[in-house]
Amino acid sequence: MTGSSRRTVLITGCTTGGIGHALAKEFHRRGVKVFATTRNPSTMQDLVDNPDVEAFALDVCDENSIRAAVSRVEELAGGKLDMLTDIEDAKKLYDLNFFSVIRMVKAFTPLLLDAGRTSPAHIFNIGSGAGEMATPYASAYGSAKAALKAWGDTLRVELAPFSVTVTTVITGMISNSKDVALTQLSLAPHSIYKPVESVFNENFPKHSVKASRMPASEYATTVVNEALKPNPRAWLYAGKMSTVGWAAKTFLPLGLADYALEKTWAFDKLREQWRSSAP
Repeated sequence: MTGSSRRTVLITGCTTGGIGHALAKEFHRRGVKVFATTRNPSTMQDLVDNPDVEAFALDVCDENSIRAAVSRVEELAGGKLDMLTDIEDAKKLYDLNFFSVIRMVKAFTPLLLDAGRTSPAHIFNIGSGAGEMATPYASAYGSAKAALKAWGDTLRVELAPFSVTVTTVITGMISNSKDVALTQLSLAPHSIYKPVESVFNENFPKHSVKASRMPASEYATTVVNEALKPNPRAWLYAGKMSTVGWAAKTFLPLGLADYALEKTWAFDKLREQWRSSAP
């Protein structure tokens, strides 16, 4: 934003009811100039209608869309950007959850470097607890989030000389309008996990933590509190059970952690059935 010391933040994935939308509202409430984006602006109509929020379309998987967003932010923010928050739904897995972040950071780094000359600039990447521990049936998503954290750690060191900090938010269980607790599993008839489908659907609802999930607004407050600090931490754990993966890796023997997962996902039953069906 030209001729102003007001801080600025770009947030992707601001569809109403999601984490990005909650973050946009919280940053705006704190007096930060918000650039709110999503692939279809009609899905964030309240932000579009807010004259103090710059809301526009951005597809993080499209290089042309990213370049257009850089030009728009550069013009409206006076050639600099103080913070970048990458958030999107778990779609297209690696492309959206990992490579899209690389595209965004590469494109917006010049603006962040310009901001870092006068005050610290920040990149906030939204990770997941699924990247901290084994999550059956979500290996691609979990590994993409693990890759994001590893990449962010290196990026943090690389950008430190330029006063740009990098934080990975390890996100736990968050409640939002698009959230649906996984209480029923539907597998293809030929799946090797088909024998435990009924056992899973009977037992897993008992372990569902939907009722204790952190509201998206509370999550946004936690993240924004950290983002507005002069020197945010490298990793921020936010959301219910966000530290479970870290605690399991730190304090539990690997065999015990695997045993707990086997019980939860009925893999012990699968092992029994698999062995009994051997020719």
